[in-house]
Amino acid sequence: MSRFDELNKLFDPWRKDWVNQYREHQLLPSVIAKRFQEFLGCPEVFSDADPTHPQTVKYVSPTTAKRDDRTEQFILRKPLDAVTLSDLDDLIRVAARETGELEFKGALPFAPTKGQPATADRWIEKGDRIGDYARDQVLSEIVAFANADGGTLVLGLHETKDEPRRAERLEALPRCEDLAKRFLDATEDVIEPRLPSINVRAVLASDDGSGYVLMRVGKSLAGPHRLATTREFYVRRGERSARMSVREITDRTLELARTGDRIEAVFAQRRELGAEVYKTLMRDAAGNDADGVMPLLVRVTALPISPQNIPNLTQRDDLWWIGKGFSATVDGNNYPCPYPARNFNQQPNVRLRSLVCTEDPQSGGVCRLIRNDGLVEIYSPKAVGNPG
Repeated sequence: MSRFDELNKLFDPWRKDWVNQYREHQLLPSVIAKRFQEFLGCPEVFSDADPTHPQTVKYVSPTTAKRDDRTEQFILRKPLDAVTLSDLDDLIRVAARETGELEFKGALPFAPTKGQPATADRWIEKGDRIGDYARDQVLSEIVAFANADGGTLVLGLHETKDEPRRAERLEALPRCEDLAKRFLDATEDVIEPRLPSINVRAVLASDDGSGYVLMRVGKSLAGPHRLATTREFYVRRGERSARMSVREITDRTLELARTGDRIEAVFAQRRELGAEVYKTLMRDAAGNDADGVMPLLVRVTALPISPQNIPNLTQRDDLWWIGKGFSATVDGNNYPCPYPARNFNQQPNVRLRSLVCTEDPQSGGVCRLIRNDGLVEIYSPKAVGNPG
């Protein structure tokens, strides 16, 4: 088995996972790029000049993250399935504040009805279903996140009354796993158009099934979204959600259309350049007796959905990863992998707004590109006769 075949076998589970996540959940290409870099041991790509901004927060590997007073940022970057009861306690410990990406709700929202004896939501009193008011209040927050930059809602975590609102205390909700499933089902019934991705899970607090519900949604390109029950559109403005005006709805629709066109134009350009490289490989292979073996070009391109501008990119040597060996665990088996690390030891060529490294296809090297708009590209041309 060649080194390339070994590498392909090693990466296959990750490649399938990334493709499935993008198809099923519309995972941001920038997130895929960061996961790819983390797997290779690469440094961060995005600027940490403004650590409070959702698009410039320094990415920290979950395996090396250190807790500090920015616990609210840590929990936003942590996979939802990995959030524990201890993480929720830490939000209270550091008095984490609500942000444009983080919302706290204590008990299920409830509006008393005149003449009715109920004093809490139907789920609390009878446990058979979520009340319409609670459902709409919670899902309006999810819609607001989807129409903005995405975010996470913690249900069962009370906030302070004073401004700015901060995490104060936890109050476990009954049958939290069933409650999480009911909310997930409600997102499909009540939110239109349907969200491309939504993650809902329960965090158990005791053996009786009580606990907390976490809901996370990414920035949606399928919006703007609204609640079918109220026919209202919502958007996140700072630490609060608000109804969108007709002008905002129109602007958001046009913005999403322009975003899709911009991304498609960039990928079309990269495809064309890749095609030119492959044509060159084919011309060089003409007349080469290689028993029918064709040249190979493997290209991975990632581009953030939101516009980026990495400041002083050409002076950011820390963004250019120098190869080193690493290991990966697949199905419980540990695989040491020095390859392709030895092909990542080249220094970049500095361009006006990018760092570039190109390699001769005969050398078996890996070509790389980082642009100040956040585009990351790695491609490996393999000429006929190249043993790599």
